[in-house]
Order: sequence, then structure tokens, then C-alpha cells
Amino acid sequence: MTRAIRQDVDVHALAVAIRSATRIESLIWLLDIAGQSRREAAKTVRRTAQALLTAALSSGV
Repeated sequence: MTRAIRQDVDVHALAVAIRSATRIESLIWLLDIAGQSRREAAKTVRRTAQALLTAALSSGV
């Protein structure tokens, strides 16, 4: 069962944005380059996904 977030939100575009920002490459960069622990990196990825969702819901992207 698919549930719509909102009529004015492009769910596909939102999914693409979240996936592009939270893929394994992002996690590896956070671990290897930014020097975050696994816990910190996971928290950063979650915050990024939440920020994208919040922005989409507030602007209707």
C-alpha cells in the first residue's frame, strides 16, 4: 500500500535526493575523510535525510 505524503510533493524527486545524499559513498566519506565514528556518521546520514524530507514538506518540492 502506497501512502501519499502530500499532493504537492514530488515523491520520486524526494526519494532520489534522499538516496543520493545517504548512499554508501556518503557514509564512507564521513568515516574516512570527516573522521566520524560509525555512530556519528549514521546520525549525520539520518539528519541529512530528515532535513531533506522536512524541506520538501515545507516547500512542496
